[in-house]
Amino acid sequence: MTNHQEIHQLIETHRKIIITEWIDEVISTVDSPRDAEEQDCIQLLSLIGDCLLISPVEIDQTDSFKLLKDALRSFSAFRALNEYTPTQTANYLLLLKKVIYTLSLRESSDIPLKLLLEFNDFIDRLAVMTFQYFSESREEVILSQTYALEHDTPIVKILSLIHI
Repeated sequence: MTNHQEIHQLIETHRKIIITEWIDEVISTVDSPRDAEEQDCIQLLSLIGDCLLISPVEIDQTDSFKLLKDALRSFSAFRALNEYTPTQTANYLLLLKKVIYTLSLRESSDIPLKLLLEFNDFIDRLAVMTFQYFSESREEVILSQTYALEHDTPIVKILSLIHI
């Protein structure tokens, strides 16, 4: 096997366990319904798994990675609009890493350390992306609120003048 295929195989073999443990980790850090987190975990794990089959050198140009980035952008925007913190959003993926490492140790997997370090770097990169997308979404909300306030102000001023 090459690239991250060994980790992909670990994920495929233990998908249900990984999803259950990942959700458990997530809901221990946020106040969120299990079924909502389950949908996110299933979708993200599937997209991450697809990307693990691609050479790290080629990944940025692939449709699979673009789909993953789009999903992370949507995921982060939702969380930015629903009172999650940027830390909770980025930690979401870091918790997956914890689950994968724990499972790897429990299953006495022979995944080479170099491969685990590369996987670590990949997940860290995704976590940073979610933080960036979260920040961009939060910035858009702030800008739209500012715009709304600026455009509401003249109406308030006119109404104030009429009451004089």
